[in-house]
Amino acid sequence: MISSLNLEWIDVVEITRGWTRLHLPLVKPELNRKLRQGVYQMLYKGAVIKNGCFGEGIGKGISKRFNQYRSTISRLDLIRNGTLSKNGSFKTIHLLDLKLSPGETVQVRSARVPDDMFINNLPWKVDLYAIEAYLKELHKDTIWLI
Repeated sequence: MISSLNLEWIDVVEITRGWTRLHLPLVKPELNRKLRQGVYQMLYKGAVIKNGCFGEGIGKGISKRFNQYRSTISRLDLIRNGTLSKNGSFKTIHLLDLKLSPGETVQVRSARVPDDMFINNLPWKVDLYAIEAYLKELHKDTIWLI
């Protein structure tokens, strides 16, 4: 089990509730190169409301994760009315859309974790889900999104 983490958090993007929908700008390309795999947090009024991870699988990088959120924002009404099926991003975007008032923001920050590597010809993989679970437990009193 993880006893403590020494993560360096950097600001990634802000999600803002507009009058009609959420607004999520593109993640800067230089952050995508820097953040190939890691964890992220969404903060509302300084409290952590979501912990997540990114970088599993073929498509690495934080941009891919947040592009999925952007896509869900643009299709939210179609998903809600059943025209399109729900995906993993729906719950997060749906809840943010319901809970945030126009003009309110959620800050997103991220921390890079080491890339998977080979040591003595053996693969070593960072367990992103274990780190995410640790962060969820750490912030269990403020989390909206599990």
